[in-house]
Amino acid sequence: MAMDSDDGATTEQELIDETTERPMRFFGSVFEPVFAESSCIFDKFAVLVVNKVDALKHRRDLVGCCQELCSTRTRRSSSSIRYQQLQHAEDKADRSTSELTVKAKEYTQYHHTKHTELAGL
Repeated sequence: MAMDSDDGATTEQELIDETTERPMRFFGSVFEPVFAESSCIFDKFAVLVVNKVDALKHRRDLVGCCQELCSTRTRRSSSSIRYQQLQHAEDKADRSTSELTVKAKEYTQYHHTKHTELAGL
């Protein structure tokens, strides 16, 4: 009889093990794909985060380049404007110089003519 009780205990233990093991296997088979999928999703999320950080760095670099380009264009435009202003002023000075030279020659001729007339009197 002692063996029967041992067999009964063993059978009872096996029953308990089987009762707890079967749901664990079931839940394991149900949740294993979920865990695998969540791991895959986590990996994809990590890649997206890295891509976002890279994209933000790239954006920051592009903004810096755009600001530099705008600054260069503004300097070039202002340099171009200054060059045009200097060119205009130089042209005006050349015209004024040539006009003054012509008027000075005319005055010299007039003065020489008047001096000759006065000397002849």
